[in-house]
Amino acid sequence: MSRFLKLGALAFFCVLTIFSSMVPAETISIDESEIRRARDVSNQALLNKDAELLVTTLRPDYHVVTSTNLQLSGHDDQREMMARIASKYPDAVYVRTPLTIEINLSASSAAETGTWKGTWTEAGKMLELQGSYYAKWTKSADGWLIQAEIFVIL
Repeated sequence: MSRFLKLGALAFFCVLTIFSSMVPAETISIDESEIRRARDVSNQALLNKDAELLVTTLRPDYHVVTSTNLQLSGHDDQREMMARIASKYPDAVYVRTPLTIEINLSASSAAETGTWKGTWTEAGKMLELQGSYYAKWTKSADGWLIQAEIFVIL
């Protein structure tokens, strides 16, 4: 009987340990809300072609793989890309819509998956591309910032 008692106590301890290490739901909700607000800021920056606002949502070592497989790293690359797009396609609009956000607070990281859509006029025709994206967020003293994004045309 003592053996069963020990096994029961061990099982109880394991369950207690697992549940005590879980983050309360309201904490995750607050962090998810912060990430969603930052995504809204990045969408607004893209709409207004405001590179300075956009980089406030990105880590300095930010890296992106675009839907055309172009790879950019850092704030300066992102500023240059926005300037090129604004110059060539002044009516371009890009929107990212989060579908899921998974957060691991102990690792200060989050995964966002969603859909994206880009529209612009070229040679008098309205063009549209869309697809899926993945974003890796990290939490720092500056809040949640995007470390990397990958965009896929579907």
